[in-house]
Amino acid sequence: MPEFVMEGRDHAARAESPFVCGFIEALFFTECSPAYCAEEWFSDECRRAVEEGQSDGSLPGDVGYMDIHPDSLRRIREFCGQKQGEMADLLALAYERDGYDETQAGRDLWFTYNGHGVGYWDRKQLDADGLGNDLTEHCGRGEINPYFGEDSFVYVDLY
Repeated sequence: MPEFVMEGRDHAARAESPFVCGFIEALFFTECSPAYCAEEWFSDECRRAVEEGQSDGSLPGDVGYMDIHPDSLRRIREFCGQKQGEMADLLALAYERDGYDETQAGRDLWFTYNGHGVGYWDRKQLDADGLGNDLTEHCGRGEINPYFGEDSFVYVDLY
């Protein structure tokens, strides 16, 4: 899967916290299909590929931060803020570890919460004292479903 890095790609994202940027990067990393662009996303060929599981993701490969609908961006910020508040003490300990920062913590929230098979529990920096496992436990599990609307915006449903 190709890497998705917002820095340099979506300059407007610089206004976001590093945690939110990491979360959004992970969202696009896991959900963008490099085989299809926004212009062809609603074509019959692309729809068939998505329905048959032949597409790598639920979003076109050329969308990014600027394509997130303002309401969905607000919900992402609120969700990240809520989780940061709930895990504040644990995150503070994580940020003291070499090579671990807020951007990675935001990515790990996306990965862990959505069950992507990597996340807090999988970081070597967080092994000592079971910190990664503690963050995983406090993160919880749910479902965040991004989708591309016919109005060319990216939306997220948070469960």
